[in-house]
Amino acid sequence: MQREMVEERQDIVRYRYTFSEEDIAGQTEKEYQRLRANLEIPGFRKGKAPLNLVKNAINRQELLTRLMTYFGEQIQEDIEKEMENILDYSFEEGFKQEEKSMVFPVIVYRKPEVTLPEYQTIEVKKPVPSEEMIAIWREETLKMMLKDHSALSPKDTEAVYGDKVVFYYQVMNAEEKQLYSSKEETLLLEAENKTPMVEQLVGKKAGDSFAFERSFDSKEAPGEKLNFSYHVQVKEVYQLIPPEPNDAFAHEVSEELETIEDLYQHLDKSNKAYFDAVAAKNSKEQIKTALLEKSKVDFSPETVQLYLERHTEEMKKSGRYNQSKDSFPSEEEYLEHLRSEIREMLTLSWSIDKVAKGQNISVTDEKVQQMIRSNPEAFENNPEKFLAKYKNDPEYRYQIKSNIVDEEVLDYLLTQVTIVDEEFTDEKRTSEAPESSAESQESTTREEE
Repeated sequence: MQREMVEERQDIVRYRYTFSEEDIAGQTEKEYQRLRANLEIPGFRKGKAPLNLVKNAINRQELLTRLMTYFGEQIQEDIEKEMENILDYSFEEGFKQEEKSMVFPVIVYRKPEVTLPEYQTIEVKKPVPSEEMIAIWREETLKMMLKDHSALSPKDTEAVYGDKVVFYYQVMNAEEKQLYSSKEETLLLEAENKTPMVEQLVGKKAGDSFAFERSFDSKEAPGEKLNFSYHVQVKEVYQLIPPEPNDAFAHEVSEELETIEDLYQHLDKSNKAYFDAVAAKNSKEQIKTALLEKSKVDFSPETVQLYLERHTEEMKKSGRYNQSKDSFPSEEEYLEHLRSEIREMLTLSWSIDKVAKGQNISVTDEKVQQMIRSNPEAFENNPEKFLAKYKNDPEYRYQIKSNIVDEEVLDYLLTQVTIVDEEFTDEKRTSEAPESSAESQESTTREEE
């Protein structure tokens, strides 16, 4: 076997592997001997027929397939033994017959050169909540807590926003066949909730019965509408009477809290911790964006095409390819969109990989097992199920290890980049931070209770 480099460019190398007439003859003889051992020819015991009869009985295509398989294994062994930083390799074509030799053109994909930016040149904007924002979050969280601890007072007047309504309902199709009958349901009427049920319940009283119609697009027949009627019976309407925000209320929320001031400090600390977690996540996203923009990864169009073919093959197997493709004007535009996504994915992945290697960041099986067991809520409160999956599913094992390495690399980079504090005020607020913070606090107080 002879290996000759044909081209070296960026992260790919093209080779010609040539097997001489002597190579072919020697391996052909070995293949005949292997085939002879299992061949039955009339008049001879199994494996004992003369070799010339064996050669006449063997299908040439079968022999050729066996030769190609053997030579392919030789090439693979040579690549894996002799070359470093190999991502993959492929035969660009089938073998070529040149005079009395066999030639295999091979392309080898190597890990590309990655040039990282100076970490200090990455500027991360870190929002710092103003006293005004902390006070606003405190007020919003307190409102939700007071609502959650409200007493329910039955009322015989019409339901308004802010009331709770207890009701039953049935769903009927266009032929008046009952499709669903609910159990007793309770719903807080909030003006922000624009669902038809909330809008219909406003203005109703205990004992009222009513019906309303809804239409949905048919999944089986696109363009057609399916009509349903909802028959609702109101059982009770309750007015919420919130408690006074005083020392007694604070102690009701948690026995560790003695005064309302203690509760305010507890809320501020909790809301600030949640906001800091959101800000840290946002900071990591900024770092990832900067790595995409500033890192230089010298990979070739052939490497992008390799990953594109793998990705589209997986999508076709799962049935997602055509559905995704149809949202683009043409298949070529869709493929170009995928190429762009793959280039970004490879740039970020290899940049993070270089940081990880430079800082000796790696993940052991023991570390993964400890992480899964120490965070049961993140694993459906069934860590053993995911530990078994980690053990038996190589793809899942690779993915979870990669995720942990990514997080540890980003945690490290957070200590290296330039952080610029920006005051977060009411003008800059988003609905995510205070609302989610309030929801988080509500969950926390329930756990304490």
